[in-house]
Amino acid sequence: MKKFFKIMLLILIIVIIGILSFYIATEYRPKAVENIAVPEQADTLPTDTLSILTWNIGYAGLNAEMDFFFDGGKKVRCSKDTTINNLNTIKNYLQHFKGDFILLQEIDVDSRRSYGINEVDSLSQELAPWHGIFCYNYKSVFVPVPPTNPYGRVMSGIMTFSKSNPYSATRVSLGGRYSWPKRLFMPARAMLETRFRLQNGTSLVIFNTHCEAFDVGNLRKIEMDTIRKLAMMEYAKENFVIVGGDWNQNPPTISTPHTEYFNPTEIDKGQMPSGWHWIFVNKPTNRYNYEPYQPGKTLTTILDFYLVSPNVKSISIDRIDLEFAHSDHNPVVMKFMLYNNSD
Repeated sequence: MKKFFKIMLLILIIVIIGILSFYIATEYRPKAVENIAVPEQADTLPTDTLSILTWNIGYAGLNAEMDFFFDGGKKVRCSKDTTINNLNTIKNYLQHFKGDFILLQEIDVDSRRSYGINEVDSLSQELAPWHGIFCYNYKSVFVPVPPTNPYGRVMSGIMTFSKSNPYSATRVSLGGRYSWPKRLFMPARAMLETRFRLQNGTSLVIFNTHCEAFDVGNLRKIEMDTIRKLAMMEYAKENFVIVGGDWNQNPPTISTPHTEYFNPTEIDKGQMPSGWHWIFVNKPTNRYNYEPYQPGKTLTTILDFYLVSPNVKSISIDRIDLEFAHSDHNPVVMKFMLYNNSD
């Protein structure tokens, strides 16, 4: 009997070592800065009055009927038919957007939660001739929770579409990572930086961001310090700067409810120097996922907005109320103008 238990213990140890070795070998280890290929022929933006949309599309899996286990719900994913319908509706909406830039978050390449659908290719084909740039911020070969129905493989990221060709695109790490082994199963948060030539010889620099959602420590501070440093560095070069996306925090002066699973803290009013502006609508852009969406009952918050440099003037900001029908976020559209401080 002792020999049997020794053999079983040895087998267990070998299995554990094998699993750990597998995760170590497949861990996503992006560099702090990674250049992304762009078309050889860059455009010069034809105007200084432009519009931009940001939308976390929830990988086409977080529609109004969905409750999500990470947020206190029970489900791991919706049905494949529902996922396809969500994606088709998202594509249809974006096809009708008449603006200049689209910032998307949570767009999958090959994930169990979205049935292996390559959403990057699908959206790129539908939105042509828009130019699409993608970078990963989540690569996990297997997320083992919940134990009875694991989340599984996640290959996902952020994507920026533009009507004009950028001359440069870069994946920039936001700097904060969970400790090992938790980081094996969590996103590696990043910004997608795209640069566009302007007629005056400077650049419009757009950062598409998706910040940390579940931090209870200092990851958000690290990320916000990174954003501050990069944004101010570009403005010091006399470039025009826009940071937009899903911040997973509330803008300054806005406070919304916390739950056991999600704590959208308020960004400090002193995060950026005088002259920088947080552009947001005081209307819900995200609904909590602990239950299927029930208007007037399910908690909502404001996570999707923009930060603009002093030489960018917001003309209008609008939250498009899609009632969270096909994503747990609503799109937010800003019309803006680029101008010199002396104008």
